[in-house]
Amino acid sequence: MAEILQVFTIARHLMAPESLPWSPLLLPTNVQRLRERYKFAELTNAASGSPIVTNQLVASGGEYQCGETIQPIQQLIVEPNVIQFQVGADSDKADVFYRNFIEFLGGLDSKVPLKEYTRTYQTISVVKLDVPFEAMFSEGMRHFLSNSVPPRLTLSDAEPEIRFGHLVWQVFYKTETTDYVYTPKLLTIEPRSGSKLSDHVYYVQTPTDFRMHMELLEQFERALGTHEPKVALQVKKRAR
Repeated sequence: MAEILQVFTIARHLMAPESLPWSPLLLPTNVQRLRERYKFAELTNAASGSPIVTNQLVASGGEYQCGETIQPIQQLIVEPNVIQFQVGADSDKADVFYRNFIEFLGGLDSKVPLKEYTRTYQTISVVKLDVPFEAMFSEGMRHFLSNSVPPRLTLSDAEPEIRFGHLVWQVFYKTETTDYVYTPKLLTIEPRSGSKLSDHVYYVQTPTDFRMHMELLEQFERALGTHEPKVALQVKKRAR
């Protein structure tokens, strides 16, 4: 049964040209209001690291209220027609921040209608699964790694120890429209760095919202796990 230890969401919202109140947003007074509203530790220009003077606003180390809890904002990037952010929560809670931020933008210039073209999600989780790492390899690959590789990597004073590292795919999207394109996203399933192999703790990134992320984890366990997973997936609260 999948046990979520940590979860993060990266959301990217593509807006119509001239939709965002870009010029009002960059006014010093409104920049300060933005910093105070979300308690950002840093708010700079991404290209130069200087105060905000160009076409990309980058803030980090903030927080927002979500129901009765406070959720972290790792990063917020705003461009003239893009809103992108990463929060330490699932996609439903990420939507809470987005609606709150849109409310803030609407207060800067209510005459400009905020129109969204499309949005994408990426969900990142650290999760414990009923899947041993070696199950991700074919019998031929396991034989190759355990029998053929080690003798050829041995040093005069050291024996090799082969551990599973990174496993990443790129996901590309083809659209019928030429109005916009989706940037490639990552699909990652690999051991969590620093964890014991016997713990079966994975770092997983999917170009999906949290619900679909969990469905993929369930299918992953079903395909490679040591037994059939339960339908209900347990989510462990992150320590604050």
